[in-house]
Amino acid sequence: MSSIACAFIVGIVCGLLGAVFVLVNSRLYKLRKRFVAKNWQKVLEAVLFAAFTTSAFYWSPMIFGTCKDASDISEKNKELLLQYDCSEGEYSPLATMFFNEELGAIRSIMSGYDGPGGIRLPPV
Repeated sequence: MSSIACAFIVGIVCGLLGAVFVLVNSRLYKLRKRFVAKNWQKVLEAVLFAAFTTSAFYWSPMIFGTCKDASDISEKNKELLLQYDCSEGEYSPLATMFFNEELGAIRSIMSGYDGPGGIRLPPV
């Protein structure tokens, strides 16, 4: 019975987040329509957005990431771990999630390691 209640809570939270996303996106569209009219402005907007996104993904593991001991990870899955700015024998879970390709990120989640934010994910 508690799993049904959790499913309802997750559904409500996701619905509210979706509504906020649509609201914010609608307002941003109106702003963009008013202020970004010329072609060079559209190109500049795309370049700035790409630069911001790339910078955020690069600097986030360094600013918010923590280093975890890699000794409890199986040898098979150690190839997925990224050391980033950690010392020898440690890895950065946030960098591992950001900089691995999609399959590597999914494999690292499924292998049961401490993910970003200290969430312990059980092996599947």
